Amino acid sequence: MLDLSGRYTVDLPLTLFCFCQLRVYPATTINTSKIKDDDIGGDNHSVASFSDDAALDEDIGVAHYDEIHLSDPMTFDEDLNFQDLGDYVRDSSPVRLQGYDDYIGANAANDDLYADDGARSAKRSKTTLAVRSKNTQPAHYRHTTLAAERSAQRVTADDSVNYHIEDDVGIAYTGPSRLAGTFGKINREKGSTLPAYHKKVSHELDSDDELMMVMREKGFSDKQIADRLLKAKRVKYDSKSVSTRIQRIKVVQAQRADFELENGIIEWKMEDDHLLLRAYDIASIEIAYEIERLRAWRFKKTAEWMRRMNKTSLFSGKACHARYAALLDGTATIPCDVDDDPAARHTAMAAFRAEKEAERDAEREAQEAAAAEQERIKLEAAERQAALNLEKAKKQAAKKKASNARATQQATKKALEARQAEEYLRKKEAAAQEKAKKKADAEKNFKLRQDFALRHFRNVTEETPDPRRVLSIADLRMLCRARKMNDYVGRKEGDAKAVLLKRLQDADEALRATKLREMVREKGIPSGGNKVQMLYQLALFAARECDSYVANREGEEVDGGDESEGMEVDGMV
Repeated sequence: MLDLSGRYTVDLPLTLFCFCQLRVYPATTINTSKIKDDDIGGDNHSVASFSDDAALDEDIGVAHYDEIHLSDPMTFDEDLNFQDLGDYVRDSSPVRLQGYDDYIGANAANDDLYADDGARSAKRSKTTLAVRSKNTQPAHYRHTTLAAERSAQRVTADDSVNYHIEDDVGIAYTGPSRLAGTFGKINREKGSTLPAYHKKVSHELDSDDELMMVMREKGFSDKQIADRLLKAKRVKYDSKSVSTRIQRIKVVQAQRADFELENGIIEWKMEDDHLLLRAYDIASIEIAYEIERLRAWRFKKTAEWMRRMNKTSLFSGKACHARYAALLDGTATIPCDVDDDPAARHTAMAAFRAEKEAERDAEREAQEAAAAEQERIKLEAAERQAALNLEKAKKQAAKKKASNARATQQATKKALEARQAEEYLRKKEAAAQEKAKKKADAEKNFKLRQDFALRHFRNVTEETPDPRRVLSIADLRMLCRARKMNDYVGRKEGDAKAVLLKRLQDADEALRATKLREMVREKGIPSGGNKVQMLYQLALFAARECDSYVANREGEEVDGGDESEGMEVDGMV
């Protein structure tokens, strides 16, 4: 509706206005001088400071309700009844909420899905002081059974579907895996220990429980505590049961402390009172953090409930927050359909959309231009870098080429030096061999000239026995073949040895003196004697080249010799 000032307002029930306001409980006096930074933890995104009551109220930004106390929390249905919103939600909902009959049904009081704050705090396994983001789930989310109950309620089943189990129908049954009275000992390895199923929790701690509590105070995990107990051959605990047992021990110890206080066994001490006040302050800060964290979820939950009540309402929590603030301030725009002049409003909305579209186009063009400029800068930088890389690659290639050339030159030089050294060694060895050969030939020639000197052949005459007479038939035939003579001797010709020797002697007689002198010089034998001496020198030289002559000479020297004349001539030689 329109007011006199022309602003668009909405008639909301006072109870709805109270429901939408942010509610907190009366703040308590907090002395932060006693609290360290690590006691609070987290960052200050939602709650900036808790130095006093005024700072707490200013940071949270909420109203105080004296009729609501911290120790008397409300459930969801009580909150709706208190603010008279139950009928509003049930009557104004255009779509039935499937799976959420517990919120709007007739038995909502009996089927309350939201436990009170005290019960939820008791069920929490872990509490943190850190301020979480708006999208963070509650700490007790994964420890609740609400999701499973809601899923079960979403199952579609009407009265026409009935499930009956007759008496004669067999029901599938699987027997237990453990025998009764065995405490899980069936199918266990020999010597293995069992978990402590039967160990009672008491306020009087034994050594195992005391070790468990001490390790937990020092920050050890459940797995480490269970492993330590198992390694020390104490009671075997499953790692999942350590935290449960520690909590049960704490509960029993607290109950024992209550009993002792009631019966006057113990009393509160001064240090306990100081500790109580300090712990109360820290707990108040923690509760304030939790309240602030839950407030951050309000408009997110508002958007979810709008979608549940009307599936076409796809607004976000941000949009719900902005619209709600505008409705409360009276600055919300009037919908076009309920405006006094819808045509003008539609025209204004079209112009507004065109303006926004132009702004988006301009922003997009600016972004594209900036992106193009960035791309151009990147391309230029890439080109410069590519040129630098190319120049660097060329320098490296030239350097590598020069290095390879030097390496090749050095390798060639080393190979040439190796070949020269090898050639030098080969020539040196060849020269040494040639020198040794010349020396050997010189010694041989010297010995030959000494052996065939003329002074040894002065007494040689035509009657001197031929030195070839001691040769074998094979050697005589070889000499005949060397001089291209017939080496065949028939049976009728007589002794083959004498015949072959006679042929050699006849061939010698046929030679002239000049020919004999040339043959003597070719053999390296000193010349200068007569024909008979030269023939004897050649015959002796040819005989000494044969193996049978050397063997016969050695045999004659051993036996003393049979032919005195021949041995005397040979002795001269």
